[in-house]
Amino acid sequence: MSRKRRNETTEEREARIAAKAARKAARMAEMFAPDAVEARARKERERREAMSEAELDAEAEAEMAEEREAQAAAEAARERHAALIELAAEAAAETLEATGWSCTRDGSGLSRSLYVEAYHEETEAELKIRVSDHALPPTYGQTRGYADLEINVAFIDGDTDVYLPDDIDEAEAREAVAAAVTARARG
Repeated sequence: MSRKRRNETTEEREARIAAKAARKAARMAEMFAPDAVEARARKERERREAMSEAELDAEAEAEMAEEREAQAAAEAARERHAALIELAAEAAAETLEATGWSCTRDGSGLSRSLYVEAYHEETEAELKIRVSDHALPPTYGQTRGYADLEINVAFIDGDTDVYLPDDIDEAEAREAVAAAVTARARG
């Protein structure tokens, strides 16, 4: 989590989240306004009426093939994200344990996110690390607590401390995680 966000009060965080939700709602309302939806539907009907049955069948088959390809690509990305999440959590725990921290790992129970919770007996310091491929839902953070370090796989948001792109290799990922964890543990 950025220093700015760490110093953010609950009210400021809730206001920021509410403003973001309001902007999104306005965009969605505009996009799904009855006139806009009606115009898109009318245009699509006119286009399809001008096509022959063979053309319609070919278009439907192409759309289904495209959807199957998209689903396969999405599944491959989910598998890659899960592997990167596991790798980053492992690298974080190994880095901390090498410097005298005790670590436990836990899953979120709702997603593939992993948490590494660490405790240093000598200093009595605690550190919570979240590794995920999606933003933390506000209510989840309020009930389980926010992480001291956010490691995000294939997405960036305002709370990102470490970003691991989809195509990063294992050595680079481990190095990025170790550097961030070491800095936060010292800090």
